[in-house]
Amino acid sequence: MNHWLKKSIENSTTLVVLFSVSMVLAYYPVTPPSWSAEPDAVRHLYLFHDDSLSPQPFESTSVYDMPTVEVSVNAPTGIGWRNPDPNLSIPESSGNPGHGSWDIGQGPEGNIRIVVPIGNLSSSSEFIGYRVEIQVNAVAYDTMYALPDMHVEGYSLMERTTSDTLAFFDRKIGLWYNRTWTAVLHQVYEDNVVIVVSGDAVRGSNIDAIEIYARAVSDDDPLYTALGTPIAWCRDHDVAPLGDDRWNDVDYYDTDGDGMLNWEEYVAGTIPNNSQSLLIITRISADPGTFAELEWIGGTTGPQAPYIVESTPSMTAPEWRDEGHDAPRAEFNHWIGSDPIFSNRFYRIRATRD
Repeated sequence: MNHWLKKSIENSTTLVVLFSVSMVLAYYPVTPPSWSAEPDAVRHLYLFHDDSLSPQPFESTSVYDMPTVEVSVNAPTGIGWRNPDPNLSIPESSGNPGHGSWDIGQGPEGNIRIVVPIGNLSSSSEFIGYRVEIQVNAVAYDTMYALPDMHVEGYSLMERTTSDTLAFFDRKIGLWYNRTWTAVLHQVYEDNVVIVVSGDAVRGSNIDAIEIYARAVSDDDPLYTALGTPIAWCRDHDVAPLGDDRWNDVDYYDTDGDGMLNWEEYVAGTIPNNSQSLLIITRISADPGTFAELEWIGGTTGPQAPYIVESTPSMTAPEWRDEGHDAPRAEFNHWIGSDPIFSNRFYRIRATRD
């Protein structure tokens, strides 16, 4: 922290004292993962010092290729790169002019996409896939904006955790937080993973820094497919790779020909080798002035997360509203709304992993 003090005399009688604080803040890493010192672990830190849409890392530790980054701003909800001005900018970034932040706007269109090399074994004839551990930390503004989301393209995040800790106070207004995610990816067959940090879907996000740790090890005894389907679940239902396919390919089979892929059958809790077991609405009663009533076929073989009932007044530009949750039941499920309806509504049932 640098301080300066300036004194001047006006009209020979008035002493004016000006005091200002010029703050040069570095990024203070959150606690690294236990495996961060392993020789095959990688770390990349981005501080976004300029408005390049393909920024370079400020710090990198890796025995593999360098990552590539693409920043996508969702205009007009996102302003773009913000160069902090201690006198004017609200919110500020965490340092002096030149140490900026990305106001990417609403996600998923507003995002920072990072291709992270994690190995060099995919071309080997003995390669059986990676198990990849990741830790991602984003420093983001949490006043007027919301903290961002994170996903990895093509993979479910198993053993996922999310934690928020205070990073620093903004000198004008508001707070900056560390949002830290950890997760495990299974059955990764490429030598890189694509990590996407996206803006909050409603309020957008302003991101000051991103730190990524990743480590790939051999997935000798895989428990899940890339999409998070338990391999034990597949085996329990007599579903297995065909020919030279891998377990990841099984996710995209429609084993029973009912129009639902196997990974969809797992999430819905239905049976992948029974064409009569699928997630489908069988009856809707929604007359004006009455309580909406839905019946659907479901199942209990999957994650056991409640089904989510949603509705929207229009299918042209749908804005789905959560109407209620209902625990999954084998075969027929039944739900009655809590409020009478007085206009057109469209309904859907959504199944989730958690």
